Amino acid sequence: MIRVNVNENAVGVATRSAVLTPSRTSQLTNDSHFPSDASYVHTDNNYTTGEKTKLAGIAAGAEVNSIETVKVNGTALTPEDRAVNVAVPVKVSDLTNDSGYQTAAQVSDAVGAEASARAAADAVLADSVDMIFDILHGSIADRTTSWEMLQRIVRQGKAGEYLTVGDRLICQRNGTDLVWNVLGIDCDTPADPQFTHSVTLGLHGCVQGAAGQYDAREALFYFADGLAAGTYHFTVKARPVVSGDVNKTFQFTLTQSIPEQGQLVLDVAENATLAGSTAKTYASATSSTPIETVTITEGSGGASLGDQYGNVGDYISGRTVNSTYRALNGNNNYKQSAIRQYLNSDAAAGSVWTPQNAWDRAPSWAANTAGFLNGMDADFLAAIGEVTKTTACYEPCDGVNSETTNERFFLLSRSEVYGGNQTTGGEGAAYPYYSQYSDLSAPGTGNDTNRIKYIGAYKQYWWLRSPTDRGDFVFHVRNTGNIDTNGAFNGLAVVPICCVV
Repeated sequence: MIRVNVNENAVGVATRSAVLTPSRTSQLTNDSHFPSDASYVHTDNNYTTGEKTKLAGIAAGAEVNSIETVKVNGTALTPEDRAVNVAVPVKVSDLTNDSGYQTAAQVSDAVGAEASARAAADAVLADSVDMIFDILHGSIADRTTSWEMLQRIVRQGKAGEYLTVGDRLICQRNGTDLVWNVLGIDCDTPADPQFTHSVTLGLHGCVQGAAGQYDAREALFYFADGLAAGTYHFTVKARPVVSGDVNKTFQFTLTQSIPEQGQLVLDVAENATLAGSTAKTYASATSSTPIETVTITEGSGGASLGDQYGNVGDYISGRTVNSTYRALNGNNNYKQSAIRQYLNSDAAAGSVWTPQNAWDRAPSWAANTAGFLNGMDADFLAAIGEVTKTTACYEPCDGVNSETTNERFFLLSRSEVYGGNQTTGGEGAAYPYYSQYSDLSAPGTGNDTNRIKYIGAYKQYWWLRSPTDRGDFVFHVRNTGNIDTNGAFNGLAVVPICCVV
């Protein structure tokens, strides 16, 4: 007997027995799960699971990505021979010049034209200089072009090419020549930021003479709500010159009431006692006719009007009583001064001055003096512009030690004539006219012929704008050229200053 192993299974057969071997797949167990399909053809490109997953991710109705239309600036192009040609500019001339750019030739022409125009203007300017200064010096009647042309020279920054410090220029006021000296070039800063250059002019002589009161004596009391008739008293805590009045109480009696915004004005000299003096009451700062005149005596009768001080914190806070100094000698605050109004007014006599504070009073010249600009050449005035100036203040009265203002016509400061500083930050350096042509070898306040001013043949005392170290006195230049001080209510000559801008 033979033992045969079939698929590792032993099969026992007789000597002549047969072993059955499968000849068809149907005789086999389909443990590999081959598909049973007579038409199925097996290849290496059969459908895979990955491809099925990919196909499942495609949305229904999806189309192949493709460009269907080509547009240039929103306009569709038509294909030709299955191609589209997009024209791209490669030269500036291919573009529409909607911004107005100029060609190289046009730019060259424009630059050439500008250069020619500038050269022509410079030539005209240079050719006109002699004529301009003949006109300014009064040799030619037509003055209109001269000051306008001078202003152009200044604005171009070329004043130094045609002017020197000390040169004299002429304008007219009411038909009379006014002679101006060049005090400096580009020393002052124009108030208008579009301009950067200036020429400072100072009157060669003076105006006003002894009538030039800087500022009037102010009221002692201002009554915003008025004051009824009756007896009143006040105590003097400080006053100039007469120290015997200090800490004394004085009284007066009103027989008529003072209306709202009325004033009481002392009528006493600086060096006289208040006892036995008089005072006048007025309906307002502009009233020139007194309501009544009252007598001041020692005493404490009636209601108190408070204490009278020389340094007026009261002045700043708006209380009734004014500074003793300003009531007796005038106000030395330049911004509030009567003389500043005179310098910058073209009004007729009687219309120049207006009150600048509650205690203000009209200056002695108010009724009979026109403003300095009245009758001045219009072409000259058109060339004069504002500049920024700093002026010292008496801080105990004014609350600040200096003020910066825009000035068209102004007075010189102490430092602009003599050098040095009157206030922190300064009031301006000495103008070259005074520093370069001084009799002195160094800055100083001594006698100097270049500072002497005349009206006719007579030497004058003339105002500066700087205050001293009390509320009523102002610096001035003596008739010998040295420095001095005086009460603001006094009348001195006036030297106007201005700038071509």
